Amino acid sequence: IHLPVQETVDNNSVDSLQAEITECISGKTLLVGIGNILRGDDGAGPVCIEAVTGKISAECINAGSAPENYLEKIVDQKPRTILFIDAANFYGIPGEIRLFGPEAVNSGICSTHTGSMELITAYLRNRIPDVHCTIIGIQSQVLRFNTPLSKKVEQAIDSLATILLRIFPHA
Repeated sequence: IHLPVQETVDNNSVDSLQAEITECISGKTLLVGIGNILRGDDGAGPVCIEAVTGKISAECINAGSAPENYLEKIVDQKPRTILFIDAANFYGIPGEIRLFGPEAVNSGICSTHTGSMELITAYLRNRIPDVHCTIIGIQSQVLRFNTPLSKKVEQAIDSLATILLRIFPHA
């Protein structure tokens, strides 16, 4: 799904994205934020995870720029679904949100961490045979060091956090 982020996000787009994310979820779910907060929009994943940690019923991991260092922690959680949240370059509109399955990782079109994501998803599927991995990609605009998040990516993170709060309400 494509969620263009405007000054005010269209409720139908938010509802569509919420429905698509919900459709990906089966059983225990783990959210993993990936990215470098020092590189502008590349920090989208960790910033989103920080916004929802402790406020939702799903487990959250901020893997920063080294998700491979969290593999055993992920395996120990025994999730049925893993939602990776990451800045992406899929040639969309800055702030646009799209969902990608593992096959998109292998084609190299989504994550700004494509090489490591391919290995990570393969490793996790090997260690947790029934796991379902989905990447929630946020189209980046600025990836320079010592740059803040762009306004459009910041708005996308706010929209995604709102959706995650609806999908995973505290018990």
